[in-house]
Amino acid sequence: SGKIMRRLLRDIAEGRELGDTSTLVDPAVFEAIRTGGN
Repeated sequence: SGKIMRRLLRDIAEGRELGDTSTLVDPAVFEAIRTGGN
């Protein structure tokens, strides 16, 4: 949901560990966002 996505993006922006990502289709996307990769 949007609420989960906003929480995860906020965690990345603030340099915090990601919480539960089990509901994501592809959790590797957040590692790419964190490192700036494609």
